Amino acid sequence: MCDKGLYELKYRFLALLIIFTMCVLSANGVYAADATTPQLSFKELSAAIAFSLAGAAAAIGMAQIGSTGISALAEKPELFSKVLMLLLFVEAIAIYGLVIAFLILLG
Repeated sequence: MCDKGLYELKYRFLALLIIFTMCVLSANGVYAADATTPQLSFKELSAAIAFSLAGAAAAIGMAQIGSTGISALAEKPELFSKVLMLLLFVEAIAIYGLVIAFLILLG
């Protein structure tokens, strides 16, 4: 029998692959709409990849810390501030991805 963690890893990889494919397909539409400046479409593609990968990483981290944090809080409610800080750090990853995407687009 296979390990449950291996199945979860496969599903996460599949989700990241789907997100990356959606980014590429959306950027191809931008490239086809403006054929005079292909550099603009690559800029938008890189911004989409930066934001989507940061968002996906933050979602995976939130799922891990959220489920572990809930079980830890059920046993020790005094760990609330530590669990909250961990969730805020993971959420900062998505915010950093958004900032990087804006810097790519405006740069």
